[in-house]
Amino acid sequence: MPSFEFATTDNALWDASEPKGGLSPGLFNTHVHVWDQQSLRVYLATGVTTICNASGMPFHLRLVHEIERAKVIGPTLIAKGPILDSPGPNQQINHQMVITSDKAQEAKRGSL
Repeated sequence: MPSFEFATTDNALWDASEPKGGLSPGLFNTHVHVWDQQSLRVYLATGVTTICNASGMPFHLRLVHEIERAKVIGPTLIAKGPILDSPGPNQQINHQMVITSDKAQEAKRGSL
């Protein structure tokens, strides 16, 4: 398995594996689904320095703060609110169910 050596600074990657090093602009992935913190290093290893999680859960807010405090290694994480859905064949346990437009607006105001 390849070894990755990198450091991030201001949304750029420093590639320490190159003989003279090199600075590359970081990539921004605007639609990801983060399920655990172990997956975060993969983004950095592939040049992604910022991600926008599209299905927010409370643990994402903790990850944002842990990344900002350098307690967890990962790209800058933008946490969005939960997926709003209505009951039916596509509903999932991590979706927030809404039945009316008023409930959807209420959920939107109270989201992450």
